Amino acid sequence: MNKRIAIPIISVLTVAAIVLCVFYFQETSRLNDTQDEIVGLEENISALETELLELHAETAALTLAVFLPDANLRTAIRKALNNPQGTIHTYQLEAIAVLEASQMGISDVTGLEYCISLHLIDLEGNNISDLAPLVANRGLAQGDFVDLRDNPLNNASVELYIPQLKQRGVVVEY
Repeated sequence: MNKRIAIPIISVLTVAAIVLCVFYFQETSRLNDTQDEIVGLEENISALETELLELHAETAALTLAVFLPDANLRTAIRKALNNPQGTIHTYQLEAIAVLEASQMGISDVTGLEYCISLHLIDLEGNNISDLAPLVANRGLAQGDFVDLRDNPLNNASVELYIPQLKQRGVVVEY
């Protein structure tokens, strides 16, 4: 082959090879950056999926239906909620701040443990003996008021549960 023809062809091929190498390294670098970005996005997706599962669990807990075994307490709760019928859910009970339920014939306070925003509870003149559900209410605290006068409270309620409420700063009349 003629040197005059071969040298320009080799030069062109060399330049082409250099251009291809530069292009290859640029694209490889971009591909690596893109792969890193994909890994970061996958981590974000995983974190968002975890957060979504936690939110679903919280939502499910908020929408749990609550059974109130005492019909008279149910009536008082419905009055406080302004909800004469339908299912009562935990999120509704959590919103009650005042419960006026004196002289209603209530004997079972199961369900009041969900009323964590209560600050005033009037249960005077009922048939309540066991205060365990009331003590389980984690929202009752300093300055809250519970009226339990004229109820046939059992020994555990008087000797254990009322002192626990008072220790948390709840004012209890009985």
